[in-house]
Amino acid sequence: MPYTITQVAEILGVHPRTLQRWEASGKVPKVARDYKGDRHYTDDDLAQLRRFKSTETVSSAAPTRRIIAVVNQKGGVGKTTTSINLGAALATLKKRVLIVDLDPQGHATIGLGIDGFALKETVRDCLVDLKKPLSSVIVETATPNLHLAPTNILLSTAEREIPVVAQTIALSRALERVTDRYDYILIDCAPSLGLLTTNAFVASTEIVIPVEPEYYALVGIQQVLSSIAMVRDTGVQTSVRGVLLTRYDSRKSLTRESEKTINGYFGDVVFKTRIRQNVKLAEAPAAGKTIFQYDPDSNGAHDYLAVAKELIAQEEPLALVA
Repeated sequence: MPYTITQVAEILGVHPRTLQRWEASGKVPKVARDYKGDRHYTDDDLAQLRRFKSTETVSSAAPTRRIIAVVNQKGGVGKTTTSINLGAALATLKKRVLIVDLDPQGHATIGLGIDGFALKETVRDCLVDLKKPLSSVIVETATPNLHLAPTNILLSTAEREIPVVAQTIALSRALERVTDRYDYILIDCAPSLGLLTTNAFVASTEIVIPVEPEYYALVGIQQVLSSIAMVRDTGVQTSVRGVLLTRYDSRKSLTRESEKTINGYFGDVVFKTRIRQNVKLAEAPAAGKTIFQYDPDSNGAHDYLAVAKELIAQEEPLALVA
């Protein structure tokens, strides 16, 4: 009888993501999959993995510096809410965090209590002027350990003004000088798959896709994955860290059915934590506060803290989901 990836991981004493990483890197042969795309390991596969593990030093430590693009081209799925509150949760856990607001709407900037229109310089200036350091626009937030590279509506002109020689690497160049100051950099992307989001893919080490469990969720994720695949074809090494279910309401049959579909397609790539529907998460940005400032005892605060802990416990970035 074939083994599932979870069973093989338990037998070998590694995380399922480690098996996926080994296979994606070509260190071990690819195993057979069923029509759903789930891996099925034979006894021969297991024996070969045992031999490989005996010669491979596997580190379960999380990378010390991680750049995570939070992206979904579909709006209203909790993308900015995730960027702000996941960042705040990581900061609460004593991680040094920078949030880069790469959405011309500037919602992450507003949600952290910063008036983007009052700023003389923003992320846009660092993208169109390659000599301008990102550190010159970074501001502190009310949350210790949490900094922000803010933006405003003027970012919408950046796609036309980024120098041709840096069309897709402008953000990478801007981050190079500050990366060693932070444990985590979260990039809040615009709800589109344009040049700014491509810059985020190129600059990131991994990607988190927030998604509301509804009818068109899987279609939206597949569009994001197609864009990531095209970027990876150019040699970029970013990878999908996980799919995060947001606005989750277990009482709704549509939520349960959509969750089942997403789990069936992505398996272990889906975060175990669900961000439950919570009105406090919608109220906090209007007050310019994170959920931990606004209502630290709410379900929203508990859920994002759990996601942060799950993120910290994860291993090295995954290869792109097939």
